[in-house]
Amino acid sequence: MKKKDSNSEAAMLRKKAMEVMKQRQAKPALTISEVDMMILIHEQAVQQIDLELQNKELTLGYTIKAGAVYFIDGSKDFDKNSEIIRSF
Repeated sequence: MKKKDSNSEAAMLRKKAMEVMKQRQAKPALTISEVDMMILIHEQAVQQIDLELQNKELTLGYTIKAGAVYFIDGSKDFDKNSEIIRSF
């Protein structure tokens, strides 16, 4: 008898869960206006450009440092295992 009661309770809980799910789906989803979407796209583009500029500055800094080491030491060893790269 207990098994039947637990089955009926499970069925009732499932039915309640289905009703709650239907109510949640009936609510309108959060919408973003076209203007808000354009603002977000603009912000993302600005951030992308900012990252690209930072990358160029870092690359230039690396190039300047490597050139300075070459000027001072006369070293042409710029591979990944060289002291120049490990010194960053």
